Amino acid sequence: MCAMGARDGITHVVAAVHLFHDGKCVPVPHIDRELARLKAALVKDGQGLEISAATETPIMEDIVERIGQGQIIPLDPGGRYILLESPHAGMLGSAVVETVVRLRSCGVTPVVAHPEVSEAFRKNSRLAQEAVQRGAVMQVTASALGFALESGRRGMITGLLERGLIHVVASDAHDTTRRVLRLSDAFQCCAEALGPSCAELLFETNPQRILAGAPVLQPKPTRRRVSRLVDNWVRRRRLE
Repeated sequence: MCAMGARDGITHVVAAVHLFHDGKCVPVPHIDRELARLKAALVKDGQGLEISAATETPIMEDIVERIGQGQIIPLDPGGRYILLESPHAGMLGSAVVETVVRLRSCGVTPVVAHPEVSEAFRKNSRLAQEAVQRGAVMQVTASALGFALESGRRGMITGLLERGLIHVVASDAHDTTRRVLRLSDAFQCCAEALGPSCAELLFETNPQRILAGAPVLQPKPTRRRVSRLVDNWVRRRRLE
């Protein structure tokens, strides 16, 4: 998988580990050991890929306490950002906002992963806006963004784009066949449809700022701009 990412031009991979496996919390020392083994293997294979680990944390009542206990690995060395898993089916959107507020109160910014597949975000079109207003960062999956742009279909992702509510695009890679470590296709779609500066912000600048613990830059597309550019780009590609 790492070799696939390197061929795609990816220079840094965050290995996101779910906090719980088989109902048990995955110990941080175990993650550290596995990360060290992977880094050693990359060096042996001559891979120049940089890799770090972070915990993908579900929404839960004691999330702040677990951070304080060192059970959650942040995205950056200073602990400013953590990766927060979008709520599962049946969870109320209010839990998202409450969690964002609790995390921000202790100086932590949640990066909300793949809201496009979350029932809570799909059912409540204002939830992403409220979460961002409270301090969250929104991260969508590259394959979903690429499909939304290429198809020209209006949906959740185009709606988030139009309101400037997407800050980061990630691969969410799981394997080498279906959910692969590849960003270039979606980056190209985004650059052609919305402009290189938008693509660079979502795929490069903001991810780098998160890994450095710096504030993300807010995208500011307008509804008319996004809709017009995507529609025109889709028509042009279909005529080619």
